[in-house]
Amino acid sequence: MLGHDSLGDDDLLLGILRADEGVAAEALSPLGVTLEDAREESEGMLSGALSSIGVFLEELWREAGDAFDMSLPDDREILVSTRAKKQARKEMRRLGDGPLGTEHVLIVILRHETGWPSGCWGA
Repeated sequence: MLGHDSLGDDDLLLGILRADEGVAAEALSPLGVTLEDAREESEGMLSGALSSIGVFLEELWREAGDAFDMSLPDDREILVSTRAKKQARKEMRRLGDGPLGTEHVLIVILRHETGWPSGCWGA
């Protein structure tokens, strides 16, 4: 929905929260983690990063209007990297679980405090 061509920790977390099902969403819910708050925080981080180089997201949205459509076609598939799959499967095996679930992805995200390097989750 955000038009990214690779998956980052923020995209995965938003996806887990948006699905609102699975072990990861159930674990986050009692902690008060909501889709709206996570989306706001993600947008705030992006806005802060851009403003540090003199680009202001709000101005871009306002000036571009409808031309600033970041969405990708519905049929566009964003692949997940082999490394990302391997890390999530490693967590699944470590826990003796199966099949691979959102909880394993969430553990991988949380284990990497600083986030994955850009494009790590993407193909």
